[in-house]
Amino acid sequence: MLHDPPNLIERLRTAHKGDCGRVLLIAGSQQFSGAAVLSAAGACRGGAGFVELALPKSLLAGPNSFDPGVILHGLRENFAGQLAFPAWLSLKKLISRADCIVIGPGWGQSEDLQALLYRVLETAHCPLVIDADALNILAQDPNRPSLPNTSILTPHPGEAARLLKRQTKDIQLDRPRALSELIELIGTVIVLKGAQTLVGTGGLVFQNGTGSAAMAVAGMGDVLAGLIGALVAQGESPFDAACQAVWAHGFAGDLAAASGGMRGLAPSQVAQYIPQALRELSP
Repeated sequence: MLHDPPNLIERLRTAHKGDCGRVLLIAGSQQFSGAAVLSAAGACRGGAGFVELALPKSLLAGPNSFDPGVILHGLRENFAGQLAFPAWLSLKKLISRADCIVIGPGWGQSEDLQALLYRVLETAHCPLVIDADALNILAQDPNRPSLPNTSILTPHPGEAARLLKRQTKDIQLDRPRALSELIELIGTVIVLKGAQTLVGTGGLVFQNGTGSAAMAVAGMGDVLAGLIGALVAQGESPFDAACQAVWAHGFAGDLAAASGGMRGLAPSQVAQYIPQALRELSP
C-alpha cells in the first residue's frame, strides 16, 4: 500500500503551451451545467497547456462562468439539453488532437450518450478519464465494450456499486476489496473516491491521506476529473496522475477549509488552491 504520491514531472523553464498537453473535456447538460464548469476549472488549475470543453451548445448562452482560458465548443444537443449523437461529427477532430480525454461529468443518460461514449472508446488514441454518468452508462450494459488499458475510472461508492452489481453499503464496508474487484472486472486504473480515496491498478494501490468531510459537496468529483486529465495530458502515467491528482485535490481542500471552515466549502474554492497543492509535488 502506497501512501505518498510520486513527484510531478519537472516542467522545463523553456516550456510553452504546446509542450504542456491538450486535455479535452466532454461534459455537461442543461440539468448539470455546473459539472462542465468545474471539470474545466480542475483542468485549468492542473496546468494543461490547452483546455478544450465540448458541451451542449445551449450552455454557451447560459449564466455559466467558464475560465476565460477554456476553449469552448458548443455541439448538437437533444430535446433534454444533452449532447446528441450528431455531435460526433464535431468531436472527431477534437479527439484526434487530444492528449487526454475526460468524459461524462454532468452528462445525464440517453441512447445518444451511450452511442457517443462507445464511439469515443473505439476511436480515441490517448488515455481517457471516465467519470460520472459515463460510468453509469457502462454499468447498465452487460455487453459494454472493453476499455483501453490506459483508461482511468473514477467511481464514487454508488457508481462502484452499480458496476459491481452490489449495494453501496457493501462497497463501504470493505473498500479495498471493492477496489480489487473493480480492477479485476475492468482492468484499468481505478479511483475509488471517498474518505481516504483508493487508487489501484494491477498490484499497485495508493491510499490517500489528504482531504476531509469539508469536501462532502456535490461537484468536488468534477474538479478531480479535470485535474486528473490535465496531469495525464502533461505526460504523467495514468496511475501516477491519478495518485497525484487525488492527493493534490484533497490537499487543496485542506487549504481551503483551513481558511474557511468545515462547512460551506465550494468546489470552485478548492480548484483555486490546486496550484498551491501541486507545488508540494514539484521535484
